[in-house]
Amino acid sequence: MNEITRVGVDLAKRVIQVHAVRADGKVVFNRSLPREKFVAWCALLPRGCLVAFETCSGAHHWARLLRDMGQQAILSVHRLREGLKEERTACINRIRGLLAEFGLVFAQFKKASQFGAWLGLVPRQNSSGGKASLGSITQRGDDYLRTLLIQGAKAAVRTSEKRSDRLSQWVTQLKARVGWQKAVVALANKNARILWAILTRGERFDANHLSDKPEPPRQLTPTPPCPA
Repeated sequence: MNEITRVGVDLAKRVIQVHAVRADGKVVFNRSLPREKFVAWCALLPRGCLVAFETCSGAHHWARLLRDMGQQAILSVHRLREGLKEERTACINRIRGLLAEFGLVFAQFKKASQFGAWLGLVPRQNSSGGKASLGSITQRGDDYLRTLLIQGAKAAVRTSEKRSDRLSQWVTQLKARVGWQKAVVALANKNARILWAILTRGERFDANHLSDKPEPPRQLTPTPPCPA
């Protein structure tokens, strides 16, 4: 963010396209942002950065907001918050390492879905007005581990028709329904969750394994009133 010198903004009702470049013209950021996140993103821009809007309805409103935010104090608050987050994470890791020396090891994650979300293998949520809209994967967490899972999933998706196990059949059906790329990401997410289950439970991989689905809650039958 400190390298950004100029920002071009394409305004819309719900999504705002942002194009940011350095002083030499190299693109640093080019992404669409929800309205509610646009102001927070602008608060991270360096002081003196030029922000250009298209001439349309709403441009003056955004210009007033950014002009009021052009204080160094707001940027300092955001940087202070990011620093506190890093210090908190470092402190947690030190405590976990110390406890491990005494044989006390705890899971980073409560369930497999949290591990998949941490790796960035779940879609972004761009929902508004009660309508769910899923975008590309978040790409959070460990880049190298996520890359290995994606590359492994690509090889498995390409050859899924040659195998008859339950997982390969699921991949083949998914590929026909949503396309090759989405099937790769879905399989990478599933493999990450399988890895978590194997490591935490000490089990061996079984391609024909059926996960236990939780039983639906029982409906309580009301007790009839006692006769008078």
